[in-house]
Amino acid sequence: MAIDPGDARVDQPLSYLPPPGEGLPAPGSRVEVPLQRRLVRGWVVGHAPAPAGVRLKHLAAVRPPGEWCPPSQVELAGWMARRYLCPLSAALGAVAPPPPLKRSPRGRAPAPPVSLPAGRGADVQEAPLTQWQRSAAEAIVRSLSERQHRVFLLWGVTASGKTRVYEEAVEACLRQGRSAVVLVPEIALTPQLLRAFHRRFGDLVAV
Repeated sequence: MAIDPGDARVDQPLSYLPPPGEGLPAPGSRVEVPLQRRLVRGWVVGHAPAPAGVRLKHLAAVRPPGEWCPPSQVELAGWMARRYLCPLSAALGAVAPPPPLKRSPRGRAPAPPVSLPAGRGADVQEAPLTQWQRSAAEAIVRSLSERQHRVFLLWGVTASGKTRVYEEAVEACLRQGRSAVVLVPEIALTPQLLRAFHRRFGDLVAV
């Protein structure tokens, strides 16, 4: 199982026995386990024979199914850990569903965030793409349309127009009903990029 990074920093999965008298919990199950004289939370990521000569502890509890991580998300986290050389626990922490909503005193759950349709900000007037921008954007958009996982390296000096290519890729994702994450290489660039994406996408942008 992988320990929740919010509870403890453990880079490698740990082995536990199922709770006494219970069967093996399915991969993705949310569990509580003893670790260094305290209980921590985590996710089951698979099953394996018990190591020879090692005395394993039992899981303390298996949480309700509403707190589990779907098997597809467990597989995605495993791919992320291998691809980006990060701990599996950190990848699971990024993709696992949030805790169930707590009900308000009046007995109603808070309203979920509203999904808005894709669209540009008001009164956006931009210069047409250059030949090189258009060529790069078309390659990325074509890969997105074909649902292919590809890696692109966009090279250009400062102020050469790379952000416009990113914007074209993000818009293609939104038009397909998907979402996009833009990572900023330097915190000082956040205001500049935020203004650019707000001009293009309006209130769809979140930081």
